[in-house]
Amino acid sequence: DGTAHSGGVDLYVGGVEHAVLHLLYARFWHKVLFDLGRVSTPEPFGRLFNQGYIQAHAFQDERGAYVEAAQVTLGDGSPAIEN
Repeated sequence: DGTAHSGGVDLYVGGVEHAVLHLLYARFWHKVLFDLGRVSTPEPFGRLFNQGYIQAHAFQDERGAYVEAAQVTLGDGSPAIEN
């Protein structure tokens, strides 16, 4: 039985979009293993640190070329992104 020596994850660092599914998956299976008595801790991670979203303020035109958001206007002429 290697559970006593397996330790665990002290800190999980990741971006929001990427980490959410990992965390759901890991927490689900850890809960199953905990309920079966195979692991001794109720949670797989001691701490979570999210780095936030990555935003690229750009749009793609009809050709697929990227256009800076500052150059894009909406149908009423207002800017797509407020600075």
